[in-house]
Amino acid sequence: MSDWNSFLLAQGARTDTHNNIDVNYPELNSPDLNSEPTYLIALQQQGLLSVNGTDAAKFLQGQITCDVNELANNTTRLGAQCNIKGRMLLCFRALQTSNEQIILRMQQGLIATGIVSFGKYIVFSKAKLADISQDYRCVGIAGSKAGQIVADVLGVSIATDDEWQLAGNSIVIRLDANRFECWLDVNEAEQTWQKLATHCVMAGQNVWTLLNIQAGLGDITP
Repeated sequence: MSDWNSFLLAQGARTDTHNNIDVNYPELNSPDLNSEPTYLIALQQQGLLSVNGTDAAKFLQGQITCDVNELANNTTRLGAQCNIKGRMLLCFRALQTSNEQIILRMQQGLIATGIVSFGKYIVFSKAKLADISQDYRCVGIAGSKAGQIVADVLGVSIATDDEWQLAGNSIVIRLDANRFECWLDVNEAEQTWQKLATHCVMAGQNVWTLLNIQAGLGDITP
């Protein structure tokens, strides 16, 4: 069991019948982020695939559905990799940290699939693939006070949807006015979680999934 899993268990998480770590989430039929408390959610199902090298952007531009050029100026984009028939192999949120690194956040169980499917073509480019999931801990913050909590605890203010900012070595993405996705640096994650938890109610991943559905965001799992 990873140190992060042990930490979450110490914070009140549980192990379900499939040996997954999650918290006892409130039973919500339809979360109203304007009236409910602000939720802090460990996004255990998410993983990060990094494309590194001088050809990272050029390589991905020919492989995925979103326009890599739009990743400039701290913008993120949703995209997918499809097979020749147009069927999705995986979908992701893309974020460019530098001229030589683009990170794709996707379902953890699809990282290996991505390495294989992208790996067929990346051999012809000056770029490499790496699973960097262990370098970050993905969490979600959802609620009417989410933006203020992010500003107070993480020290960043983000005014535009799909924009991201650095908070120390962590990455904070605004999905919309009430939802933020955070990739917490592994060395900062536990301390940051504890600070966030003083302002939030811990909730399970099903709450985040339901909010994605309400927002019209689809996903692909193994």
